[in-house]
Amino acid sequence: MAFGASAFVILANQFILASRPAFAVKALGVKGLLSFHATMPIAAVALAFAHKVLKVGIVENRLPIEDPGAALSRPVSEALKEGLGFVDGTFQTMFGSFALIVTIALAVVAVAFMANTVFMRIKPLVRLKSWVYSKIGLQYRFFRAIHNALALAGLALIAHVLFAASGLEAGLPIGMAWSLAWMAFALALYARYKIRTKKQAKAA
Repeated sequence: MAFGASAFVILANQFILASRPAFAVKALGVKGLLSFHATMPIAAVALAFAHKVLKVGIVENRLPIEDPGAALSRPVSEALKEGLGFVDGTFQTMFGSFALIVTIALAVVAVAFMANTVFMRIKPLVRLKSWVYSKIGLQYRFFRAIHNALALAGLALIAHVLFAASGLEAGLPIGMAWSLAWMAFALALYARYKIRTKKQAKAA
């Protein structure tokens, strides 16, 4: 749950960073802000993957659904392999899986075709980006439009947390409410920023 909560907060903060708040621009500068924004999804994906693996395992778990707590005493190696007794493929977990897949896909798109990060020191990646831009004709604006689909991952995570029985059973309704409110706040800031930039572009 700690891994999942951390990934959730990092992804929510990505929407806040994308809205370029004045305090962050002042502290990091636009270039630093964009660089930080481009690298943090890697941490979010790693934490989300760890959350998923420890919950359900790399392979299908063999524990009875009625007693998921029985796995809490498992060695780490067994927990990584078979999880802690939770099952995948439920109505609640499909939202989390969708968010993870979308985040991974969009992080790859951002690293390969949008962000000017340390990964641009990888020459094959630079050549791929140059080929896509020059030969196929796809440009930054196209990838930015695709990148906006990350909002879908944010909405999916809201549903994933909302239907998380483990959070309620652990007596964490306030924590869940805070998480949902924070993601809603981050998405609202992001939506306001996108609306404002579109209005500015039309005015120009």
